[in-house]
Amino acid sequence: MTDPRVQALCDELGIKIVDRHRYPEPGEARAVETLARIIRRHGEGHLRLVLSTLAETDNNKGQLDEVLFWAASDMVRACPEILERRAATG
Repeated sequence: MTDPRVQALCDELGIKIVDRHRYPEPGEARAVETLARIIRRHGEGHLRLVLSTLAETDNNKGQLDEVLFWAASDMVRACPEILERRAATG
């Protein structure tokens, strides 16, 4: 069962959750447990930043997998000033 917070964020950002036995196409993700773990560790607001950052990149939604989600999470945590500057210039 998908965490309803994960489902809501994915719906909001246009990311389709697919069955874990299916290879995801661009804009699709199957690593929903990874997303739920990120929420448990860092909160829903953090996951929103991670997903919105990925959704807003030029090559967005190409390979939405566990590795990318954790890498983006690490970058959001390590470089919050970049996100703040981007939001200010918006």
